[in-house]
Amino acid sequence: MGLFAASAILFMLFLWVEKRAEEPMMPLSIFRIRVLNVINFSGFLTFSITTGLTVYSPIWIQSVLGNSATSSGLLVMPMSLAWPLASNIAGRLMYRIGVKASIVFGSSLVVAGSIWLIALQMNSPYLYWIGILVLIGLGMGFVATPSTVAVQSVVGWEQRGVANASSMLLRAMGQTVGIAVFGTIYNQHVTTLGSKTELVAGMHAVFLLICGIAVANLLAVQLLPKHRNVMVQQTSA
Repeated sequence: MGLFAASAILFMLFLWVEKRAEEPMMPLSIFRIRVLNVINFSGFLTFSITTGLTVYSPIWIQSVLGNSATSSGLLVMPMSLAWPLASNIAGRLMYRIGVKASIVFGSSLVVAGSIWLIALQMNSPYLYWIGILVLIGLGMGFVATPSTVAVQSVVGWEQRGVANASSMLLRAMGQTVGIAVFGTIYNQHVTTLGSKTELVAGMHAVFLLICGIAVANLLAVQLLPKHRNVMVQQTSA
């Protein structure tokens, strides 16, 4: 509670300083831009999902399926490969199909992967995990790259650095807050015995939250303006 109080006080102090600074580190005016706000909120949500998967998928592979640490480590690779592949494709397509359409499509893939995630059973094969992580990796590629371009496009050249920094900050905060919340939920189900049943129950609770976050993100990105309006804003910026 003390940390929450301290963070609230420091946040208010930050706003007070930035509002009065002649050259603020983070101009508060950029938070009047709807595209930036939606993208930052989306980044907070989606990057919390990827962090949760990176932590809990190896635990499942080792503790539930009984595979080796090397096998569980390699499990994360499909998402790491699918992500840049989808980013490359998204970079080529987003100005044809639209930035919003790219982000909505990617967010839909993340939701699909999250639904598959909560359907996992204790005896589900290793290949299911590969499919889930490929699906979510592809989705993140279609979300992250157009999001970065959109953030940089809706402000002038003199504010692109700070706009991009705000996006990176919210993504990092999503990772930090996400893993803390996931850990709290997971620990509510796992006692000192740490039986396989408890581990599965704890991870299923985390997966349910991940699915809820994915759905919330899909709803949030619907608030992005149409591609035509983004392009108009980019030209004016």
